[in-house]
Amino acid sequence: MYFLFRKINKMLLVSLLACSMIILPVQYVVQPLYGQSQKDWDKKIDEAEQIFYSGQFSKAESILKEGLQSGELTQEQKSRAYRILGLSYLSRELESQAKDAIENLLEIVPDYQPNPDQDPPQFIRMVEDVKQQEGATGKKTNEAQQQQPDELQKIVQEEQKKGINKTWYYVAGGVIVVVVAAILLSGSSGGGGNDNFPAPPGRP
Repeated sequence: MYFLFRKINKMLLVSLLACSMIILPVQYVVQPLYGQSQKDWDKKIDEAEQIFYSGQFSKAESILKEGLQSGELTQEQKSRAYRILGLSYLSRELESQAKDAIENLLEIVPDYQPNPDQDPPQFIRMVEDVKQQEGATGKKTNEAQQQQPDELQKIVQEEQKKGINKTWYYVAGGVIVVVVAAILLSGSSGGGGNDNFPAPPGRP
């Protein structure tokens, strides 16, 4: 039994060593690759920005879309990508796509403020418009949420009134049944009092 126990311990020790030899190298390989990937995307976003300012809008958009679809960008990299996309779409007069890009940018950075020294007035104006629309939407949502309890309260009150009406209906029906039963019982007892039984025979 002792030898079996030692054998099992040796097997567990060997298994743990084997797992550590596999897991640790993978960890040391994956982490640098992930960090390198983020650095690569920083360079690619910088490149896309330079390409955008050179007037090659479609090429810049392709690089940025690739990065956003890769799922490897940080929040800061995403915000940069959406900003450049918005600027590029506006340069091509694609206002709908530009608005979508700005909405995504504001989801990541809600308090984003355009830079008047770098951003064109059209971009700054669209950022402000999207913020106002989102603020109005949020206000409408809050008002709707406030109205919901009032509507629910009205429904509850109506149901309570219906319940009260039904209760009175049942009470009235019960009273009528009791009255009718009382009348019938009193009638039957009165008729019994008027019956004439023969007098008992006298003593002989």
